[in-house]
Amino acid sequence: MKKNKYGNSRSLNKKEEVKKMTSIVSDTDLLSKRCKFNFHYFTVQDAGQNFSEWNHLELINLMEKMKTFSENSLHYWSSQNLGSSIGHRLEIYDSFPPEVNTDFIEPLHIPIEARWARFRLQNKVRVIGFILEEKYHNDAHPKTSFLFDTNTFYVVFLDRDHTFWKSEKA
Repeated sequence: MKKNKYGNSRSLNKKEEVKKMTSIVSDTDLLSKRCKFNFHYFTVQDAGQNFSEWNHLELINLMEKMKTFSENSLHYWSSQNLGSSIGHRLEIYDSFPPEVNTDFIEPLHIPIEARWARFRLQNKVRVIGFILEEKYHNDAHPKTSFLFDTNTFYVVFLDRDHTFWKSEKA
């Protein structure tokens, strides 16, 4: 039995066992299914808020929700009903809301391939962003050769007052 420098072979075996359990290809680690959040496209408008405008408790709630959302795929969250409410935890839209239904202005820096979406955090509080359609999954960017990921939510706005898509039930 191999010993570490302190002569404790059980400790070494346990470390090797843990390394095998935490591998990204093990049956117990589901890293590949977990959604990711990207803040590159985040912007502030009059209708939305900056992080500094949310109080400490609101920011903690945001981070706790994002941690929970990261446990599953975007597809999973888009199929999770909100209990007695109409809609899903993640709602994906065909386009930016019509001007009469939103207080926001569509930013020009968002890719035209974006599918607008929102995560409902609680009551009226939403995180607005976009996803990419499945048809882009694992396509390589022509210049960078990095692969597009359709399991990433790109955060664009914080919407404390539910004014992104006002026709939706709060």
